Amino acid sequence: MTRALPAPLQILIERKSVPLCLPPGSPCYDPTISTQIDRFASSSDRLRAALHLLNDDVARAHAIAQLHEDEMTCNLVHCILHRREQDFSNSNWWCRKIDHPLLKIIHGGSTLAEAQSRACRFTDDCQAATRGASTVCGAKKLQELKKLQRDEMVTLVQWLLEQES
Repeated sequence: MTRALPAPLQILIERKSVPLCLPPGSPCYDPTISTQIDRFASSSDRLRAALHLLNDDVARAHAIAQLHEDEMTCNLVHCILHRREQDFSNSNWWCRKIDHPLLKIIHGGSTLAEAQSRACRFTDDCQAATRGASTVCGAKKLQELKKLQRDEMVTLVQWLLEQES
């Protein structure tokens, strides 16, 4: 049976949108649940990092992921968090390093190399979107990227909950 998030943390999964990028020093989505995240995921640093990332707390997610650079899920968190903090070249470096089963599920591709390439292309698209969505097409593309990024993080958390059960 899949481990369930407690009600106060469920809001993270139910969010309809997340910011594409978070400039340094941006506030997290809900600072009141940071302690609950730490308590709930106290036995799993990778789940704790993913939940903090979904709560837009890039600094906490980064501190945890950095301690576990030899762990594939923390490397995926690392890739996503660098994209979110607009460190796109670093995000792409992590994309090329990742060997995680979710990469093909999230970004598609029949091989790991193709999934890595698609993940890098997604990062490049996010970088292009940060330059502005001044057209209707640009605004629509921005919304699509935000949705994909939200889905990526939710899929990661749900996968971890299944793995941890």
